[in-house]
Amino acid sequence: MTEVYMAEQNTPEAGVRKVIVAIHGIGDQTQFATIQQTAAQFCSYHESTFATPLGSFHNGLATFALPEHVDSPALRELLFAEVYWADIPRAVVDEGFKLEDAQAWAKTIVGRVRQRDEAGGNEYGEREYSRLELVLSEMGEALGVMGRVFYLSGKMGLFSFDLDRIILDYLDDVQVVADFKEDSGRVIRRFSDKLNDIYKELSLKGERPEIYLVTHSEGTVVGLLGLLSAICGKDPVYGKDRPPWLDCIRGLMTIGSPIDKHLSLWPELFDDLLEPAHQPKNNAFIEWRNYYDLGDPVGFELPLARTVFNTDIKNPQDGNPWRWFNFPEAYDHKFTRSLFPGKAHNDYWTDPAVFGHFIQKVVYQNAQSPQKRADKKFDEPPGNRLLHKIGSWFLPYVAALALLFFAVYTVYKAVKNCLAGNDNEAVETAKQIFLNVGGFTALLAGLTVTARIPRLTREWWWRFFGIVVFALGAFGYMNTFDYMKLISTVKREGLSHLLTSGQHTSGWGLVILASLIAVLANIVARKYPRLGVRPLLWFGGAGVLGVIAKHLYATKGDTDRGAIWPVVMAGALFLYLWWLTILFFDLVFIWHRYIQTSLAQRQLNAISCAAYLKR
Repeated sequence: MTEVYMAEQNTPEAGVRKVIVAIHGIGDQTQFATIQQTAAQFCSYHESTFATPLGSFHNGLATFALPEHVDSPALRELLFAEVYWADIPRAVVDEGFKLEDAQAWAKTIVGRVRQRDEAGGNEYGEREYSRLELVLSEMGEALGVMGRVFYLSGKMGLFSFDLDRIILDYLDDVQVVADFKEDSGRVIRRFSDKLNDIYKELSLKGERPEIYLVTHSEGTVVGLLGLLSAICGKDPVYGKDRPPWLDCIRGLMTIGSPIDKHLSLWPELFDDLLEPAHQPKNNAFIEWRNYYDLGDPVGFELPLARTVFNTDIKNPQDGNPWRWFNFPEAYDHKFTRSLFPGKAHNDYWTDPAVFGHFIQKVVYQNAQSPQKRADKKFDEPPGNRLLHKIGSWFLPYVAALALLFFAVYTVYKAVKNCLAGNDNEAVETAKQIFLNVGGFTALLAGLTVTARIPRLTREWWWRFFGIVVFALGAFGYMNTFDYMKLISTVKREGLSHLLTSGQHTSGWGLVILASLIAVLANIVARKYPRLGVRPLLWFGGAGVLGVIAKHLYATKGDTDRGAIWPVVMAGALFLYLWWLTILFFDLVFIWHRYIQTSLAQRQLNAISCAAYLKR
């Protein structure tokens, strides 16, 4: 490449020192798309219009400079580069018959955690690991079902979201980086080659670069492994020698990072990367900032990484061999700025507050830097968006409730049409339908919550919370009807008896029936945990079938009664939609209880931390 450096256009100008190197995350990434997004954020910081097409980044050089006509002198002093590695795992996937099935591979995670736990002498117990296996299995089932639902909704033109593709992309890329040493070695070499090319390119002009790494998702693991390999004398290009580019690294930005997961689940990745072979010159620490949205299922706080690799400049630990990273707890920035869980993983790229803070505090950390914005807009870390924070907790449950409402409506409408026949006096207003269906939905929601929570957590207060929700659902069922007869004729009194719960003993009867269903479902599920959500569907479906059969029998022989086959179809659809609601509730509860609060990651860190410190 040496002959090309001076001949190509867009050759770096004299005096350019800051190089922004982006490392992309999971999925079928397009080459230079990540650095294009990064460059756009730098333009936004400098309040300059970004108008550089993707093709312009294909310049044959290791770095890219924005066009000379950009209206900010500071932007003309920057260079951009990208470590592109998506083609390596893509080749493994395309080859086929190499990657393990996603669900089977995910189950090995439990075994890895257990091995680490037993090695540390902190046996949690068979019951806990059985529950973990069960939860992972049910999550896999739920994600599979939700993926099919999103596929159908996309075909219907309602909502398109390729959940299966995202999950497979993530699991496939993690497998390649974490388990396939030969292929992961190629990824790390790609990182080292790029930084080496950047250093050579600028050295030819007598310049010394300052390199800032902007890493996302699995790319944060790639970036850290690349840095650690160089620091520990394991660099794939320089071996035990000190790579010249290593002393040029000034900042590391990790967004949506799963580094702690890799430290916990794949410690073998770091076996040879725990003892530095080189130390930074002149105490030139790498400023590390981590940003994670609480709605991101991949990125979290990184306390284990801080424990293993961090040096706090203000409070250096005695005997700590690591003097490379400045990453105190205050630099682990959490927030809620995205409304929808999952979508948050990619929303960092369009959030000026996230990039603005890193640019202000790390890239232009010198208070006298002329490129630094004079205002204080980005001096503080990105904060929460209040409506998004509230909505991220409540909207998923509202969505589950809406799905359950629709499920109840389908069977309610079918039964009513069957029993009412052609009787125009039985026609209901929209308000009556909403109140009646809403009452049944409330009771069924309470039943679902109180039956599922004991399967998802062992804490007594959550079980008490489930009982409270059931009581509220029963109260809603008994009090949301408008206390008017829905069927005026004597022959249809059965339907009226069913739906006007506040005035009839059948209302309390259904509440008692729902209570019994919850108890029976819990007993059977406790004894046979592998059945998952089936006991609730079995007993709940039998209860609903019994109620419907009772009222259909009351009109037996009535010539004005409608056809029964729509009731059968509606009942099947109801059970399917209720099943989806249960799975969706499980996902949301697990997300809020174990993932969004980092509870699961903290438990993994507790198991792993002692083992790392012993080394």
